[in-house]
Amino acid sequence: WAGFEARSEGEFMSQLQFVGLSSEKASAASGESSANAAADVNDKVTALFPEQNDEAVGTALDLFNQMSQQITDSYRTLESRVNQLSGELSAESQQRQAELEQKEELADRLSTLLHALPAGVVVLDSQGVVTQTNPAAITLLGEPLDGERWVDVIRRCFAPRRDDGHEVSLKDGRRVSIEIRTMENQPGQLILLTDLTETRH
Repeated sequence: WAGFEARSEGEFMSQLQFVGLSSEKASAASGESSANAAADVNDKVTALFPEQNDEAVGTALDLFNQMSQQITDSYRTLESRVNQLSGELSAESQQRQAELEQKEELADRLSTLLHALPAGVVVLDSQGVVTQTNPAAITLLGEPLDGERWVDVIRRCFAPRRDDGHEVSLKDGRRVSIEIRTMENQPGQLILLTDLTETRH
């Protein structure tokens, strides 16, 4: 029994040593495998991003700074141009507003003058249709006038006589002189009617 115990103990120790060696070999193999995997990963990363020397890095930074400066300058130029155009548009808008106000003021003056004239004024478009009159024209020719064809107004209001001379008689007996002018800035005619009845008596 004692010999069996001694042999068994010796075999048990041998087995333990064998297991220990096997574990060490496995651990070493595992460590070597991990190291190889890490080296492979490092090689792949290095291949994707190769090392650059200080000169190359400085050149890249210089290029980046130049591009940034160019972009900044371009933006400032664009901003300046936008401000310039905005100023020009504002000035042009103010000028147009001033011109519009001047035209409106002139139109008001002409309207006041037209209504104050003792002579009748009739404006015809290119088709011979009455587009504008003043109170004196309405007093001489009656209504309607605006929108009527001038030839129809003539038939309705005028009654020429042999002794008219330079005047034309109306159906109510009054005599008027007629002056016709061509419109300068637009198609049409302007007719000026002056009552000369009192001068014939």
